[in-house]
Amino acid sequence: MKNSMIGILSICFGLLGFITAYWYIGIIPCIIAIIFGIVGLMDYLAYKWSSVMGLICACLGIALFVYAVVTDIGDGNLIIACDKGDFLYVSNVDESGALDEYAEMLASARVKAAEKKVRDGEEDTDAVPAADNEQGRSSSAENTVVVDRTVDSGETASSDSYVKGINYGTYWESEWLGMRYDQPSGFTLTSGAELDFYNQFAGAMASVISEAADVSVEGGDVLSMLQNTVYELMVSSDSEDVGLVIGVERSDKSASGYAEWLRQQMKDSYADPIIQELEFEGTEEIGGRYFEKYTAVTGQDGYNTDLICYIMKKDDRVVYIELTYPEGASSDADAIMSGFSEL
Repeated sequence: MKNSMIGILSICFGLLGFITAYWYIGIIPCIIAIIFGIVGLMDYLAYKWSSVMGLICACLGIALFVYAVVTDIGDGNLIIACDKGDFLYVSNVDESGALDEYAEMLASARVKAAEKKVRDGEEDTDAVPAADNEQGRSSSAENTVVVDRTVDSGETASSDSYVKGINYGTYWESEWLGMRYDQPSGFTLTSGAELDFYNQFAGAMASVISEAADVSVEGGDVLSMLQNTVYELMVSSDSEDVGLVIGVERSDKSASGYAEWLRQQMKDSYADPIIQELEFEGTEEIGGRYFEKYTAVTGQDGYNTDLICYIMKKDDRVVYIELTYPEGASSDADAIMSGFSEL
């Protein structure tokens, strides 16, 4: 009888796998140790103790690996991502801000735009299983973020890619977003001329503030917002108590980072008392796009207003849809949101 070199290798890989199993990478040497261990047991001319010890170490390493994965999922430390072409499904994400840590990774992912594939007739129905599945959307609202990745990379994703949508009076279209909005009954779109006035007024106001206060764009987030925001669409009900605004702002913030900034701005500058601060509610599909949904409630003297902000990141800009309506008027809110469709 002789010592088995295969068995000794099984021990070495088994020990290595056990030591590194808690960092996940150990599963690889554990598998190798099991293979060597089984081969060593088949060598009837060699001692079996080394192969047996290698198998034991490998099994312990796999057990530690499983324990580490289960523990990290339970603690919210493990992000599970499923890459499906134009859509990235990131699970185990909650309001704790776990997505912030991965915002840069998501923003820099290289993938073709889903809208372009549809327009070119190259849509892969297997690539968007949750887009047409109601159950998939409801589950994403719990702890899964569905990211519609249309950012190519730093080489192609630049501010030059942004093109403002066109307001046709009763409907609005944005080739850049791949979205369309048709005026629902009982609601009115603000004219393109009025929107141009709002955009010019915001730019002029930013210039006045900058000169008067002698501050730069980098010196204040509100000033930056005024100078870098384009109002794409404004819609209001005939009674003017339900309103919707679409804005596109050049920003280096992620969607969740922008929501956190907006939450702080509400605390600092909102005239009405805040009854419920801006809270993350999940992910929702609007016009073929996936937005992070945030809700808040403001009010005074018994009159409360619900605020819903839908936020997404595209290229180097943040796109937000702001919806406001009186508390209890959710049917009107649904009606104004019904105008969205995929272009």
